[in-house]
Amino acid sequence: MKFVTTALVTSLIPSPFQSVAAFVPYNLQLKPTQQHAYQHIYSPIFQSTSASDVDSNKEENECPFKTFSMKFPRYRVSVSSSKDDPSYKAKGGGGIFSGIKSSFDKSTVERKYSTLVKSGHFFWIEPKIDVSDDEERVAKGKLGVAASAAVWNVLADTIDIVNKGNNSESIQVAISICNASTSGLAQLIDIINWYSAQQGQHIVAEMDKEVSVPTVILTVTKVHSPELSTITSKHNIMTTEQVIDGTMSWVKTVLVELGICPFTKSVTKSGQGLAEFGVPVGKIAYHHSTSKLDEIPRLMADTWGAILEMISAGPSGKEGISSILLSAPEFDENFSLWAGPVFAILEANVSAASAEPLVGVVCFHPKYKTPNGESWPGFGHMHSLPRLRKWLNEANEDLSMSLDDEEVAAGGAYQRRTPHATINVLRAEQLEAAEGRRSTASFYANNIGVLHNYGYDRLETGFSNDKL
Repeated sequence: MKFVTTALVTSLIPSPFQSVAAFVPYNLQLKPTQQHAYQHIYSPIFQSTSASDVDSNKEENECPFKTFSMKFPRYRVSVSSSKDDPSYKAKGGGGIFSGIKSSFDKSTVERKYSTLVKSGHFFWIEPKIDVSDDEERVAKGKLGVAASAAVWNVLADTIDIVNKGNNSESIQVAISICNASTSGLAQLIDIINWYSAQQGQHIVAEMDKEVSVPTVILTVTKVHSPELSTITSKHNIMTTEQVIDGTMSWVKTVLVELGICPFTKSVTKSGQGLAEFGVPVGKIAYHHSTSKLDEIPRLMADTWGAILEMISAGPSGKEGISSILLSAPEFDENFSLWAGPVFAILEANVSAASAEPLVGVVCFHPKYKTPNGESWPGFGHMHSLPRLRKWLNEANEDLSMSLDDEEVAAGGAYQRRTPHATINVLRAEQLEAAEGRRSTASFYANNIGVLHNYGYDRLETGFSNDKL
């Protein structure tokens, strides 16, 4: 079977996104307690707040299709909870003098970092996104998305230059971002430093609080590791066209033809059936990230760049974007890394960017497993096995009695299994409308029954075909 399609959407979103605008994961000061090594290909070492990492990962390595549920290790990024510096409030505002003020600020900061300016390592960012008609929290979110995209992109490029070049052992860059939230940038700095400490990367992120524009300082030192030069994967020979075709194929078969997402009726657009909630139909933006396991900053740059593009395009009209499907094939063999640290970073970054009123992120992976209910997996994941069983009992008792727990877990897992590791980004208003539009119990019960009847072997065959 060969899948073919476009469009993922709201119907697969777990209930935590009902309150997506209210979720604030910072102020969490949980410390990692156990190291965790991953399989097959070289992969970074991350630390989890759970003691079940090794058992879960061993199970994944030995037989990825033997069981469809697992206890999720919980990764939390410890970030600061400082408030915005009020001295930045007036900077970059509107009015006839705003351009003059911006030029003065730029000249002042450039004088301080004249050496970096001369070496091409100073970046002045003025977000090209209109927030003039937005309420304050939406405007802050849009500017947070722009700041996140800029910082991750500069960091990823700098890492590439340092680790893949022969001229510098270390590079320092400065990024001044007009109208950025100082508290949001402080949290983004915490995220980057957490990533660096967990993975063993030589990255130091700091905030310069002495200049007139929020400025991030990044220092990247070359990593001398034999593993970094020996990473190989069959996925690195796949073209962007092949990767996107595989994802579109999955959407066509699973979401559209099987009806797993009732708000996706087309291979190019999503959001159908939500007009009464003020949610327009928009196109799906497909993206392919070539980032490798040790290149999470590049994955973040690709993701936040795609989100910025979606926010800038708006939800409707000829260029309007409804949702994003970003595939990263290099992560296909490592569900633990994808579902754990990668989504912990995304979760923390959505909050750091104040982007909860704008977007939510959802996890998909070719080896996805349903949470078994023994731990909280974090936002963006499928509901737990006990909850799916409860809803199945409520909506279709006969079907529930005919399926054992493994089959119910499989029904949950295959709602999140895709040909490649995939980040689905959805607009917050679409998430909220979808949750209000459907009956949760009957929705999940129906999906489990449809996928069970269709056959998981047929689904796996489709996934395999789409990876060729």
